[in-house]
Amino acid sequence: MQNSEKPKSIDEYISSFPEETRLLLEKMREVIKNAAPGAKEVISYQMPAFKLNKVLVYFAAHKNHIGFYPTSSPIIVFKKELSSYKQSKGAVQFPFDRPIPFDIVKKIVEFRVEEDRQEAESKKKSVPKTQKRNAPALAFAIKTPCKFPVEKEYTRCIETLAKSGVIGPLPKSGSIGAIGIDGKEYPVPTLGQVLGLFSGNRELVEKKFPQGFDRLELVPMAAPVLFLADLMRATILRRMAEGKIFRTRRGPFDPLVPVRVNKEKHVWIWETLKEVLDTDGLVYFPEEYLVSHRGQTKLEVIANRRICAVPGWSVGLSESLPIMPGQGEGKIVAGRKQLEIGFSPNEYRSILQGRAYQGETGNTLEDFIVRFISRLEETGEVSNDIIDENALWCLAQYVKIPYADCVPVGRWHRTLGRARLDMHRSNNKLCTKNCGGATVVRLTGSSDS
Repeated sequence: MQNSEKPKSIDEYISSFPEETRLLLEKMREVIKNAAPGAKEVISYQMPAFKLNKVLVYFAAHKNHIGFYPTSSPIIVFKKELSSYKQSKGAVQFPFDRPIPFDIVKKIVEFRVEEDRQEAESKKKSVPKTQKRNAPALAFAIKTPCKFPVEKEYTRCIETLAKSGVIGPLPKSGSIGAIGIDGKEYPVPTLGQVLGLFSGNRELVEKKFPQGFDRLELVPMAAPVLFLADLMRATILRRMAEGKIFRTRRGPFDPLVPVRVNKEKHVWIWETLKEVLDTDGLVYFPEEYLVSHRGQTKLEVIANRRICAVPGWSVGLSESLPIMPGQGEGKIVAGRKQLEIGFSPNEYRSILQGRAYQGETGNTLEDFIVRFISRLEETGEVSNDIIDENALWCLAQYVKIPYADCVPVGRWHRTLGRARLDMHRSNNKLCTKNCGGATVVRLTGSSDS
């Protein structure tokens, strides 16, 4: 502002600036108002702001730029679109010597409107009635003795998903998310939704976090597997071009060892498996690996709030162990023995019936691919290298072929220099002694969410 008096309204704030700046501020105001119908104009921190349940965005004029403050999550999600502008955690600067990208501003505001709506909805559903009287913060409502770093892990997930292209602006809604096999848009879970799920699944989180499930997983179960496989291929290619693709390390202090990448085929998918991907031929969450599987189709999974707590998205916890322990090497952590490499899918199913493994499910190919991409983006390391005896059984899926009952497998093959998606018999232990059945703890949503 041109004077030291605190503005009482947005009109008063804008009127204090020279005409050229006023025009930009009025345009910013107009764009925000149109993108957030029903939002209230307020002054907060001596800046113009628009508020629904919470403040959506702030904006302000400075000596050489217009400051736009949409909170931290849009800065992460729209990082690519904003890459040419100076940014900080919750702010972006639009210099006066360049046109302000009002189309991006509009998308960000629409994103914040949806985020605000979902956070309010999650808070209403998650906070017990006895607490609502005092209106506690949702973050307080989810505090547990285990102190899972929800916000830190959420930020990591969103940054990785956005960088790799797993999520992006959705053409119809303007939200950020993924498009499903049914052609519908599935916005990525908001921080508020995730906090609400941690609150609603508090007892389970308090049990599994001390057992080593310390990594948040946001997986678009609705997305086509072949789409995710293409993103995995693109990520491998990019890391190869950068010279930053390495073997899986057992610990953070191990040296980084480069891996060779096959120049012709970076991701190999067995044709028999490829034929059933994104069809009803690929069964999800079977109760047994037989024709009488009692499992679900992908479309059923998308709509199942016990698996996809947020429509189209699995919100889960996984162990940050880069390599599963060999047989006889698993440690007992908080009453649970770590799962070990080298059992058949049927044997893993039997093991998972134990009380210590409550709440755990097998992985899907979607889980494997997203985790592979995430680790590659975050550390430069490949995952589930078969040479490390660390290939991954996707225990949450089943395929019946004429001569066998099969379970998908995801792996990196160091010798061949490529990722590989294939299948093996559900009772196969001898030929798959280097495959492991790691698990995911999926947070469940309410049936009416």
